[in-house]
Amino acid sequence: MQFINETLLPGEKLAFETRPHWIVFGPAVAAWIVALWFWLRGVFLVPFNFMLPMLHISFIEGVQYVLFLVALYQLGQALITYFASEYGVTDQRVIMKEGWIYRNSLEIFWDKIEAIHVTQGVIGRILNYGTITIVGTGGSQDMFFYIPDPLNFRKRVQEEVEKQEERRV
Repeated sequence: MQFINETLLPGEKLAFETRPHWIVFGPAVAAWIVALWFWLRGVFLVPFNFMLPMLHISFIEGVQYVLFLVALYQLGQALITYFASEYGVTDQRVIMKEGWIYRNSLEIFWDKIEAIHVTQGVIGRILNYGTITIVGTGGSQDMFFYIPDPLNFRKRVQEEVEKQEERRV
């Protein structure tokens, strides 16, 4: 993970790293299924078909092109979300980054973390992903979505905080 490795401090060791859950591809898969279904069934929708004279295509073809573009957009968005997001736990801090052009990043040291909240809906519990909210000193709250195995992520953070406290003693 390039961003995390570039931001490591001298002597800092990476304990855990991950990317978003594969569910980020869900809307893209759904869009491709709809586009494929409409492409296969479009031939049978002939009674509803008419020509769009300005575009020199039929209505069904126009809908097929639009659905294909929507599916392509959803896939591009999912790929950017997946490959431009990194979440890591080091022996000194939590590092989280989302985004490619517009970037949201968090680097918070252990002594500045007050709490880590995990939120999972029903589908999140079934597919094992969720939202992590890191509450820092002063009440700052940073939310990160589609974290795979969020309870394990929180456990890793707690383990590293405990190790840090043992080192101080």
